[in-house]
Amino acid sequence: MGIVATIIFIEIPAFGHVNPSLPLARELVRRGREVIFYTDAEFAALVEATGATFPAYPPGILTSQAIADATQTGDLLRVPRVRFAAE
Repeated sequence: MGIVATIIFIEIPAFGHVNPSLPLARELVRRGREVIFYTDAEFAALVEATGATFPAYPPGILTSQAIADATQTGDLLRVPRVRFAAE
């Protein structure tokens, strides 16, 4: 069995999810792996600084603001209802 050459991250666009993944992405790139890191455009500069390829989620799919709004209402059931796919 060969070594996986491409690693794909699909991260929720929240600093608490993206930031811990960045050192791992950076190390994988350093080791010669192709890393593709999907998240919201807000995090593009952070992801690109690791050397990973950054494709953004389509506009309006999932944003850190939508997650923040859902959590600040106190209704945590709203968080999983945030859409991941366009209609």
